[in-house]
Amino acid sequence: INGQSNNPYTLLLRCKAFLGVLVLNSSTNSTSANTAGISRPYMIFVTEDIYIGQLFDAQIYRISQIATISLRDNPEDEVHVAGIKKLFQGRCFYYSAACKPETSNNKRYFNKPYDITL
Repeated sequence: INGQSNNPYTLLLRCKAFLGVLVLNSSTNSTSANTAGISRPYMIFVTEDIYIGQLFDAQIYRISQIATISLRDNPEDEVHVAGIKKLFQGRCFYYSAACKPETSNNKRYFNKPYDITL
């Protein structure tokens, strides 16, 4: 390659796992008329975790830090980020990296990835 980078991508954060998209919905019965019916989607990433152990062939981690990215890109959404972080960093959320079903004595423990979120 010629030494010039045509890479249009920018590193936003380093993470260990992507948990998915969490959508917070304001109720249509909201006491504040200007927030009724608003959807606030956030991408949730695990940035720090603690290795707990292994369950069959899956490594289990407890979430210790997360990062959120608002998909609306609205400064008002930052108000909700503290609550989301408090929820996920409360020492009660776990995740497993990839799971590969093992065959041992012709017995399959699991035939698909599993989730042990409490």
